[in-house]
Amino acid sequence: MQNRIKSWGLVGLQFGLLGLLIAQSHVQLNAWAMLYVLSGAIGLWAVGTMGMGNFNVVPDVKPNAIFIFEKPPYKWIRHPMYTSFLLFCLGLVLQPFELIKFFEWLLLAFILNYKATYEESLLNQVFENYQDYSKHTKRFIPFLH
Repeated sequence: MQNRIKSWGLVGLQFGLLGLLIAQSHVQLNAWAMLYVLSGAIGLWAVGTMGMGNFNVVPDVKPNAIFIFEKPPYKWIRHPMYTSFLLFCLGLVLQPFELIKFFEWLLLAFILNYKATYEESLLNQVFENYQDYSKHTKRFIPFLH
């Protein structure tokens, strides 16, 4: 059973931390800007694979969801949109680097990991082959995590 309050609460925390990091950062076009390009490419690739009609900011499974996980980038990582979000925010942490922003990013990583765990529990209820898929793919970083 999907819990809308929990789902929207996690999204609120996720975007609240994004806003906090943006407010504390001074974005410049430098070497760290490549994180924005990489995060954008991964995010667009993921949305392109799933299709805009299937995009959902909350971790709830849409009623007519389809199993697209055999297609890249989902073939290698289960949550490329979260990876994209974390990379973008890492760029904010590094412009300029401040320890408080790093801790906020770690909190964001914890929240997204929790959100992914919750989303996977819902996906396991909908797709009988999701558990097998999750054994063969990493959550955020190919070959690592």
